[in-house]
Amino acid sequence: MQPCMQVRQFEGLLSPLLRPSLATLPNCQAAWAALAVEELSRLGVSTFAVAPGSRSSPLALAAASHPRSQLTVAIDERSLGFWALGYSRANPTGLPAAVICSSGTAVANLLPAVVEASQSNIPLLLLTADRPYEMRDTGANQTIDQVKLFGGYCRWTSDIIPPSEQLPGRIVVSTVDTAVRYATASPAPGPVHLNFQFRDPLAPNAAPWQPDKFLQGLEGWQQSAEPYTAILNLAGNPLPGLPTIGGAAAAASGVGPWLDGGSSNSSSMVAAAGNPQLGQLLQLLLNAERGLIVVGEQVDSGGAAATMQLAAALGWPVAADVLSNLRVGGHQLPGAGAHLSSSIGSGNGSSVSQLLMHHFDHVLLGDQQSWWSKLQPDVVLQLGPRVTSKRVNQFMVRGLCLNGLIP
Repeated sequence: MQPCMQVRQFEGLLSPLLRPSLATLPNCQAAWAALAVEELSRLGVSTFAVAPGSRSSPLALAAASHPRSQLTVAIDERSLGFWALGYSRANPTGLPAAVICSSGTAVANLLPAVVEASQSNIPLLLLTADRPYEMRDTGANQTIDQVKLFGGYCRWTSDIIPPSEQLPGRIVVSTVDTAVRYATASPAPGPVHLNFQFRDPLAPNAAPWQPDKFLQGLEGWQQSAEPYTAILNLAGNPLPGLPTIGGAAAAASGVGPWLDGGSSNSSSMVAAAGNPQLGQLLQLLLNAERGLIVVGEQVDSGGAAATMQLAAALGWPVAADVLSNLRVGGHQLPGAGAHLSSSIGSGNGSSVSQLLMHHFDHVLLGDQQSWWSKLQPDVVLQLGPRVTSKRVNQFMVRGLCLNGLIP
């Protein structure tokens, strides 16, 4: 038994080499499921509780073939749900087991375990297979309404669109990231339900598919061992010397003094900030050669002050959305003290008026091939939710897909 455990450790280290290339998988369903299982593994979720079934075959096969996964198989979904609940409760890492089951009443058998997990704040991931939307309400076998089947007992639910070579695989990867974040979020972790719609072929049978568009934007992810999305948690760990401005400005403006210091030494930033992730973020910002700040809706006026201080310290242009609170009222920074106002424009010799772009959407009216390539940044820092402009969103996605843009 001991030699097997030792081999397993090497498999974990070598898993990027042991995994088959996504482009070589037999069909789109297999690639979709492989993306989900791989991202779960990168996030630390490598224990899968599997109830055999036809519709869930892509997920079960992806979990079984992954070099870092550990499988527990049971025919009875109710028992399996409670096994996963017990594992998640006892896991010292705080990460859940992932339950894989087929469609229909198999999913309903998980309800007792879901209720227990919700009431006890125990993280639990439910990966259920389902018929595609065109087969719903048609009398198809093993088909019930699985969408939000567990009601308010789940912290988050997503009904995932069926895989297609015309859809970017980033959809399922980012959905998995969100699911784990909700399942483990403090102060109330709990169950999360991902409902995967699958079309035939469910078995690993060869079916013609073109992986180029499907894998677009995942080139860097495939070459690394890191999750697609990193969650930076600064709760209870503010930056030393954080100036007090009030509102949303307080957290963001504290970055300014670090950037003004001009330090490019990663270890010094990590030691000073007391948070390795924060140190990596600061290093990323400092090393960018063509950075861009994109600002969505901001309700707190202090957020505008913090945004412009950050832009001035970095020397990055700011693409301000119509709801950003930056395009009206001049450039006086509301809610900022004198120490903040005086610091604007001190970083890299840039002033607020030079950095702020009111109509970036119009700047992008040129040809997407030549003009957008000239404007393409290497790092985009997006503040706030998705911006209103469709063209700006397309510009950022294009950079992610073509130039390895770091979002």
